[in-house]
Amino acid sequence: SQSRYPFVNTPHVYKDEKKLKMIYGAGYKWTLIDGKMEPTYFLKRSESFDGLNWSMPGEEFIEPKSSRESTVRATRYLSIENEAKIIFSTRKLRDFRGGKGSYKLEQISESPNKIPKSGREPIKFANPKLLHNQNMLAYPSTFNTDTNYLFFNGSNFGKHSIFLARELN
Repeated sequence: SQSRYPFVNTPHVYKDEKKLKMIYGAGYKWTLIDGKMEPTYFLKRSESFDGLNWSMPGEEFIEPKSSRESTVRATRYLSIENEAKIIFSTRKLRDFRGGKGSYKLEQISESPNKIPKSGREPIKFANPKLLHNQNMLAYPSTFNTDTNYLFFNGSNFGKHSIFLARELN
């Protein structure tokens, strides 16, 4: 069957108990902005027991705060306090390529249900305020060795900068 979402992108897969879960961006409309068609996204989550067969369409997971925002790429990690956290990119519909509506990173605690809009908080990784000269922070990815680390793109979708940050204690 054909989904009502015209395109999907940027999957992140993780294991949660006995299931695999995937968070991905779902494009739900195109909007004409300044003479150009721009995509609008929100994040969805699907589940699988074998990694081959996924629940589709996935459930709506992290919705934009308003009709003027998109939620794009997400990653999941277990915090130092052993709480599941989701870091994701948001952007405005206008001026998001390095302007006032540009990409930023936010964080929420994971819940089994839909994430409330009011639960967003700043990311808790080595001081992202030091990155004030970057015109965007986007497309996060996490990994763990001795602590949690976060990769993300800087200005111009990471054209000249990809950053690595460490979780703050």
